[in-house]
Amino acid sequence: MRRTLLLTVALLSVGMAKAQFSAGDFIYGAKAGLNMATLSNWNVKNKTSFHAGAFFEWRALDFLGLSPELIYSRQGARQKVSGDKYKFRMNYLNVPVLAKIYVWRELSLDTGLQFGFNLNSRMVTKSAKYKTSVKTFDLSVPIGMSCSSGDWVVSARYNVGLTNVTEKAKNNVFQLSVGFYLCNLF
Repeated sequence: MRRTLLLTVALLSVGMAKAQFSAGDFIYGAKAGLNMATLSNWNVKNKTSFHAGAFFEWRALDFLGLSPELIYSRQGARQKVSGDKYKFRMNYLNVPVLAKIYVWRELSLDTGLQFGFNLNSRMVTKSAKYKTSVKTFDLSVPIGMSCSSGDWVVSARYNVGLTNVTEKAKNNVFQLSVGFYLCNLF
């Protein structure tokens, strides 16, 4: 029930953001891409996975925009101990809210806050799957850049974890995305 409530709040937040934008200033689209995730303070390696979702943007001025997103993201880490391979999988519904500062035409520097809601997590080995104890909320700071051309946008971002998702570890995720505008109303 707690996850359902958090998901409902996230969806309503995105819906309210859409309602506040005027038709001439609002665009939205879909995106997907590659994740390279790890956990800080653990002796682990990057886990490669994916993310996908929707983005919205309100361009307030020629050089400034606001962009909330709704992203499904597979994160975690991997480790090899005594010849056994372990994969720590965490699935998140992330809601980044980004300020976009346009430094040149369609090139923007992006930063803000990302609210992450853990949907499920587990440790996977060759022979078994184990449920793991991960906190349900993750707060991070995304820092990156985006470049658009026509109906396409490419972005690179690094999400720096602020809160511990396990006892002593924070999520750190590099994301490379390709997206396209479903509606361009500028």
